[in-house]
Amino acid sequence: MRMYDPPHPGPILAACFGGGRSIESTAARIGIPVTDITAVLEGKAPITPKLAEQLHTVITKILANMWLKLQEYYDEWQAEHGT
Repeated sequence: MRMYDPPHPGPILAACFGGGRSIESTAARIGIPVTDITAVLEGKAPITPKLAEQLHTVITKILANMWLKLQEYYDEWQAEHGT
């Protein structure tokens, strides 16, 4: 079953912050600039395979493959609908 206009994974990632987890501390732990995570959160950058693996080291309840599937669904829908 195909999803209608799936969301960019950024808002899903945003929901993972709080409860003691900050964007800044996550970026520092995985060794990337805060601006890289912020770009994903804003839907301006994709979750790459490397970033998916890095996120899984910090957000262990979400597998890297899940992040990649969310990005894939988003990218496919955008490509099919020319948006």
